[in-house]
Amino acid sequence: VSLKTQVVKLILLGETEAGKTSLRVTIILGKAHMEEEANRTIGVDIMTYIDKTHGIEYNIYDFGGHEVYHYTHRFFLTHLGLYLLCVDLPAYRSEHFQERVGKWVTSISSHVTKPALIVVGTKSDEGDVTEKIALLEKDIKSAETAVRQALEEEISRCQEILNNRKQGLQMANDHFVGLSREEVLDKKSSLQKLLDGRLEDLVDVHIVPVSSKRNEGIDVLRSKMAEIVLRRISVSGGSREVPQSWSDLCKRIKQETSKPCLSVEVCKQSGAAVGMGTADVMNALDYFNVSGEIVFYRRIQGMEDKVFQHPTTIMRLFKLFFRHDMAQHLQTLDGLMDEDRQQFLEGGVVTDKFVEAVLPEEAEAFKLLLPLMKHFGLCFNSRVTMMANVARRGLQAFAPHWPKVPKEGTREIKLIMKSLDVNNRHPVGLGESLACRITQMSEEGRRLVRRDAIINRVDNIDIMYRRVYDDNGKQEQGETTSNNTVDEIRLRTEIPEAWRGMKKLVKEIEPCLEEYRARLTEDRVVVVGDRKVESIPLEALHKHTAEDLDKMFRGEWTRQQAVSSVDKAKEYTIDNGLYDVSSRLGESWLSLATDLGLPRLELEQIQKGPLTNDTQRAFQALQLWRKKAGHGPLHYLPQLVEALEKKGQVDEDEHLKNMAGVVTKMLEEHRQNLPESTVSPEETENMEGVLKWSLPQEGRFHCQGSDLHVITPYPLYVTTASWSAGPWRCSSDWVPVGALFHIQFRPDDATQPVEIDLPHIVELAEADMKLACLGDDDGQHEILPVEPVKPAHVTAAHVTARLRTDARVGPVGRRRAVCAALHIDDAQK
Repeated sequence: VSLKTQVVKLILLGETEAGKTSLRVTIILGKAHMEEEANRTIGVDIMTYIDKTHGIEYNIYDFGGHEVYHYTHRFFLTHLGLYLLCVDLPAYRSEHFQERVGKWVTSISSHVTKPALIVVGTKSDEGDVTEKIALLEKDIKSAETAVRQALEEEISRCQEILNNRKQGLQMANDHFVGLSREEVLDKKSSLQKLLDGRLEDLVDVHIVPVSSKRNEGIDVLRSKMAEIVLRRISVSGGSREVPQSWSDLCKRIKQETSKPCLSVEVCKQSGAAVGMGTADVMNALDYFNVSGEIVFYRRIQGMEDKVFQHPTTIMRLFKLFFRHDMAQHLQTLDGLMDEDRQQFLEGGVVTDKFVEAVLPEEAEAFKLLLPLMKHFGLCFNSRVTMMANVARRGLQAFAPHWPKVPKEGTREIKLIMKSLDVNNRHPVGLGESLACRITQMSEEGRRLVRRDAIINRVDNIDIMYRRVYDDNGKQEQGETTSNNTVDEIRLRTEIPEAWRGMKKLVKEIEPCLEEYRARLTEDRVVVVGDRKVESIPLEALHKHTAEDLDKMFRGEWTRQQAVSSVDKAKEYTIDNGLYDVSSRLGESWLSLATDLGLPRLELEQIQKGPLTNDTQRAFQALQLWRKKAGHGPLHYLPQLVEALEKKGQVDEDEHLKNMAGVVTKMLEEHRQNLPESTVSPEETENMEGVLKWSLPQEGRFHCQGSDLHVITPYPLYVTTASWSAGPWRCSSDWVPVGALFHIQFRPDDATQPVEIDLPHIVELAEADMKLACLGDDDGQHEILPVEPVKPAHVTAAHVTARLRTDARVGPVGRRRAVCAALHIDDAQK
């Protein structure tokens, strides 16, 4: 095949002493090699090898196999990589499968869909390994088959629920209670994508046996590697040609070595020197970050203005902090006090003197990268503490800090994360990331800090994280031998605050869960104590109020039938509009998608997928982002307008600002064309005379039995309220002139306002009419801000405004004007 040289990231993984380094050197030198045991890989080593026969250049990442290095691997696992999983054939036993194979497959597949993976059996020269090859292939097939069966069972469960709901059947224990039909369909689709993203070769795996000591099997491995690379190039249509100016900018950035990182402004200046505008520079930076040429995590707080010229900056830092021989290494360092050494080895504490002694040339880079390391759960505290060096918990660690029975008047809610992956194990690093996140929520409230267990008090909420081992699991000397583990987070607080606290906690840990975007897991929420429903899916937590969640666990919640507000024609119109925007974005699509929050790995897949032009890539990215939004056009189109306007301003690009105007017009047309649906009031318990309406989704609604009209992006509860429920303290100059309504946003991710037309009983001039917007708490009576929809927002029958938070809202008129309009005396004259 005649092709220009292709550059490929080749990643060698496997347990310590699996022969990774020997294999790397043998591939590069083309002759037999056996690495000395003393020359163990520290962290990761990177070398380049060019396969001239096949026209492929490999950047080889050789990862150290010791456990301490596993926490950093996720920084380098990408969709663009080719993975060699090295297994020591002579030493292999089935009972070793999880440590030597399973956890590596889980780590790769939790970050990458359809990974390119070759299982390499090393040390094939040490006796007859035929039986070991057959055993390893059998174990891999068995494990992968079990994973696929678990996914298929979940998909079948989704379909069963969908079928039952279509027939109108109400099940006593609906596994997806709290999720709409569309949300169950999305769940099924996501599970199917995870199943489709599994590596097909694992079901029919063929081990490639090699001997580095005798240089045997290496040519077969090279050919297998080249076959996979060329097949991927064929499917994706070849490598993307970047503009010459982008390549020139990348060279200029990499040539600047006087500082560990550059500011965005310096990069813009370098771009201007090669004829690039601001927008072009930002697009190029995003592209080279996704492709792995530079490091630019601009959506992480504290990293927005830091462009690291080489990924090796992070690697050098990791090599200094994560070592299997750290205790011996620290003994060799001059100037490191015993106290600082012990604090690090026993508790992971990094003192300033430790940094000076261990990182004499990387101290500045360490400080610059701290926000990144904290974001990914590698460290915590204002006084930096490395989680990988914190001890695991002892068997009795919880007893003094977490009583078995909650205090009277408190509620306990727990989140259970059960892995569906190989041997029901979570990917390496997830538990430590969760522990770090919860530890960082409060420094003062910490009662227990271990690598696999945290107890912290945040305000008036007690939070506990722990890794739970199955009945056969053992914990000895800090190591676990259990095959089945569950990550569990518990929360205890006063009953009225429990659901609010749980929602806040889940939002806090969401970055950890998003990092492992392809992890196979079933995440369920449970109320501890008496309940009729065992658990609900985590996805339902943010979509409902505390009142609804309580009803679900009591078995009293009734699923609403959705009212169709966006028909197929309107969906087609929105799609056409988004495609029009995509056609105008050009190379800016990647930068805009980053601004909208799409993860880097998903952008990698779009960038290197089969799509042939930027319009298709942009449209796929916008469709993916829209699906993640979880709500309709009234929710996500304003976000797109904001992103385009902001990017147009930052990049000084009028074209992007004009596109924001196009999307704004699309939004207004969609709003105007929404059909109005009438919603009947529900029966309310123990609230005689009170009307309550459930607005099920985005749409335009009339609340029957009142003259209230609502345009909402989200599901809402609307309830009639009484002005006398709390003293009217806003002002003696203003009096109620219409009904008071309690508006409750049912989802937690509401960002756009609800437009409400509130009826009033007296016609007043605009200057004499206002909306009183009272706090949701009965003890609060201040006036909250309300946005007028238009200058003349007061009509003869309604006052119209926009509301962004839960509140009680009603029209009020100036006392003097109200008395005049009703022809009554003003008693306060």
